[in-house]
Amino acid sequence: MLICFFVLTGCNTNKAVEDGLVLGPIQFSLGGELDETRVSYTINLKNNTNREINVLTVQPILTNELNKRVSKDGLTNEANKKIQANSTEDISGSFYLDTRGLSKQEIAALNFKLDRFRITTEQDVARD
Repeated sequence: MLICFFVLTGCNTNKAVEDGLVLGPIQFSLGGELDETRVSYTINLKNNTNREINVLTVQPILTNELNKRVSKDGLTNEANKKIQANSTEDISGSFYLDTRGLSKQEIAALNFKLDRFRITTEQDVARD
């Protein structure tokens, strides 16, 4: 069994997401065997509203090259995390890529760009 493990971190400027959420720092790592690579990630979300937001699901938006390699359970991760008003939360997820026939160097050279996410949220809205 061959295990590969890389830790890659990204620090980028905050990017706005729908519903008053702001996407902050993103970290991800690669691990597993040569035939199948697990991509684990943690994103930081800030709730810039005055109301609690419940993040239901998080799905990374990948390049076409990586999308063709997604295996097992797909990309959507159940989050079910409440982010209080004007606060931040880290949300983690993972997905698997079919990397059969690729060397460690070829896996590392894949275009791992995790900087866009589809986020499903739920909010309680009340009349003032």
